[in-house]
Amino acid sequence: MCPRIGLMKSITTTSKWTKAAKVKVSQVDLNWQHKGEVFLARWAHDASRHQGRDATYRWACDGAMDLTMDNISQVIHNCETCAAIKQAKRVKPLWYSGRWFKYRYGEAWQIDYITLPQTRQGKRYVLTMVEATTGWLETVKNTNHLF
Repeated sequence: MCPRIGLMKSITTTSKWTKAAKVKVSQVDLNWQHKGEVFLARWAHDASRHQGRDATYRWACDGAMDLTMDNISQVIHNCETCAAIKQAKRVKPLWYSGRWFKYRYGEAWQIDYITLPQTRQGKRYVLTMVEATTGWLETVKNTNHLF
């Protein structure tokens, strides 16, 4: 084998390894610390049961985690559960229609019976009462539907 060809092969191989090494260095995630903090913030937010920014921060501090409000706010902003909760709060309940506005709290009730299998105590019906302005539900078990 010609020494020059052997030298060219080693140079070519070396340049391939150099290019590969450069690619590997460029693919290294230099933002790993921030991602770790966001991961911890997401965990703290889930563990604090989606109660908001301040509750998440308190939970993290109680657990000796050093999280910033920015990371917590970012997690809450991207949280699908919190988005669904916010949307549900915006939707008015069915009993919130205009016909109940003229009543004050406790003045309008919607009452109905639910028939169930009979219990050992003889209770077979459940009287349900819904306060129309707030949606508050009250239930009473009963032996007959003639209350």
